[in-house]
Amino acid sequence: MASASNLILADTTINGMKIEVEVEDSEHMKMWSNGSWMDHEPELEQNHFEITLEDPNLDAHASKIFNSDVTITIQKKGVDITIDDLHPMYGEHGFHYGVNFNEIDWIKTFC
Repeated sequence: MASASNLILADTTINGMKIEVEVEDSEHMKMWSNGSWMDHEPELEQNHFEITLEDPNLDAHASKIFNSDVTITIQKKGVDITIDDLHPMYGEHGFHYGVNFNEIDWIKTFC
């Protein structure tokens, strides 16, 4: 695996919604696809980009925000990277929206 080792890019609250953006080493997860949860195995040398959305006013077990369309644009020095294919996933850290990618360097370049 490429070494991301849980690189937290953002941990903030906007309009009452807690948002955490993280890059980590990819691992086996469940991914929501075509109306059901299915196993998702990462390819070799992949990292995992994930966004967790939570309502901080709710109990921890009910705080995750489901059924959202998640798009993120990362910008630095006038260059934008837009990621709009984040899938609902469930893994070691619970429910989140995520996508696997092969290179950690492009995230580090812009963040």
